[in-house]
Amino acid sequence: MAAHTPYILFNNILTQGTLTATSEASGHPVSQAVNWLSWNYYEGIGTGTHTIKIDAGSGNQLTADAIGVGFGHNVAHIVVKRSDDDIVWYQAYQDTSLTEVNAMLRTFTQVSARYWEIDVRNTTEAIKIPVIALGVSLMLPGLKAGTKPPN
Repeated sequence: MAAHTPYILFNNILTQGTLTATSEASGHPVSQAVNWLSWNYYEGIGTGTHTIKIDAGSGNQLTADAIGVGFGHNVAHIVVKRSDDDIVWYQAYQDTSLTEVNAMLRTFTQVSARYWEIDVRNTTEAIKIPVIALGVSLMLPGLKAGTKPPN
């Protein structure tokens, strides 16, 4: 079997500050996307780009090097940005080729910031995200494809 290097994302920073979204459909607040329950979801109002934002609070910083979106989302485009002052933003990650429904985990260069924004876009229907996580990844080197965890 070929070598395989899996990653896991832990320490979801979207639960470690004030979480907001540019819009929230009735009954589907952004908090539902970070509770790890895949049967409920965050839904934005209308098509286009919606922003999910976390503020760590004055004097605090949150560290991230990975973004994950759970199975069942309909995000086609995602951009992760960071800022220390909520004015000047720096792009940390971008993916314009997401496939609807499929779960994804992507890594990028690790950085810390007070503010983080995730811009998600769908041009044909309102955004729906059952689970989203932004945080630190852990590489599990040396595992082979098909390795199963113990019971």
